[in-house]
Amino acid sequence: YSADASATIVFDNLEDGVYKYIGVTVTDISDNESRPLYIPNFTVDTTAPEISEQTPVPATTNINPSYVFNSNEIGTITISDASFTATNNDTPIQQNIIVTPTDVIEGPNTITFTNLGLGKYSDISFKVIDRAGNLSTDISDISFDIVAKPQLTMITPIPESSSDLTPSFTFNTGLAG
Repeated sequence: YSADASATIVFDNLEDGVYKYIGVTVTDISDNESRPLYIPNFTVDTTAPEISEQTPVPATTNINPSYVFNSNEIGTITISDASFTATNNDTPIQQNIIVTPTDVIEGPNTITFTNLGLGKYSDISFKVIDRAGNLSTDISDISFDIVAKPQLTMITPIPESSSDLTPSFTFNTGLAG
């Protein structure tokens, strides 16, 4: 090699794991050895994250419901699919679903679906991508309803004065059921 020669070293068939403290030296034709050049630590990761549902979203009046899932790796959420049916319309429509945070830790993760309207949300699915770019399988078919809060309205009040020993009143909740 000349003084400005470069060389490439290719590691072959490395197993998953962390590689550190790897030093490279060269020896010239006079048998003089260089000081070591240490390669920065690196990780080989070919394993996809594993994710699973921990706590589903119940029917709620909260327009920012939470969902809890587990991951065995650090990564980032990517929403794969979602559909939404409005309360006054039975036709599902595709809707972009926003979740926060999108960063995933190892262990339980709580994400929040943000600024949703009233209606049925279904077929929501997402994956986690780890730092090496490996993609988990989907958590799919997440479904929940955002329902209106009951609005109580008095229809027939109890009279202020009555000889009735079993008074009653009538009210409306604003919701069927």
